Order: sequence, then structure tokens, then C-alpha cells
Amino acid sequence: MKKFKNAERYKDAMSFLEESEHLFRRVSDLEIRGFWEKQKAELLFNLGKYEEAKNIQNKYINKFGESQNVFDLYNGAIYYAWAANYKEKDDVNWEIYIEEAYKLIIQAEQHILQAKVLQKTEYKEFLYHVILEKSFYFQKK
Repeated sequence: MKKFKNAERYKDAMSFLEESEHLFRRVSDLEIRGFWEKQKAELLFNLGKYEEAKNIQNKYINKFGESQNVFDLYNGAIYYAWAANYKEKDDVNWEIYIEEAYKLIIQAEQHILQAKVLQKTEYKEFLYHVILEKSFYFQKK
């Protein structure tokens, strides 16, 4: 019975997302649209529609490695980890996604260390937001 109630909630949330889709398609900010699509993929995954969820998450996977922005690098690592979450551990892509997430985190850490040496406050601000975001993420779990 509990599974049925959860499935009904996911269906309700999915219908809400489908009704709001036209609004988010018009948004030019990729971060907002990406957040919306990530939520949609998560709901599809919980409803058992794995292929649709995988197709959505694959759109966001290869867009991060070239950035010099610490926040973008951490965000990219989160997307790779999220994508790995939908893969089986014996899937080749699971290992690739984990390695990419790790590389992006190391790259972000290098930028932060360089910024610390140069005393750039903008990177400290990015670091602050990343730490704040991580603390809220861990509180939710």
C-alpha cells in the first residue's frame, strides 16, 4: 500500500511538471531549465521510466569540463554523480561518470587554491556557495 501511495505522489508531481513545462521551455537560463529537467528525470526514474530519465540526464553530462568557474565545475561534478546514480555499477558509463566527477572536483579545488594565493574574493564567494549548498544537501538526507 505504501508503494502505491508513493507512486500516486510521483504521478501527481509528474502531472504538475508536465503542466509547467511550457513555462520552463521559454526560460533562457540554462541553470533553471536544467534544474527543472533534472526534477523531471528524477520523477521519471521513480515512476520506472528509466529510458526517458536517462535521455534527459545525458543532455547535461558533457557540458562542464571547459569551464573556469568553480561553481560550474562543482555543479558538473554533481551532474556526473547524479548520472552515475542511474547506472548499474557494472555499466562502463558508471565508472566514466565517477571519474569525470572526480576530475571536475579536483579542477575546482585547484582553482580555489590558486584564488587563495591570489586573494581573489570572487572564488571565495563561489566556495562559500558550494559549501552552503552541500550543507543543505546533507541536511535533506
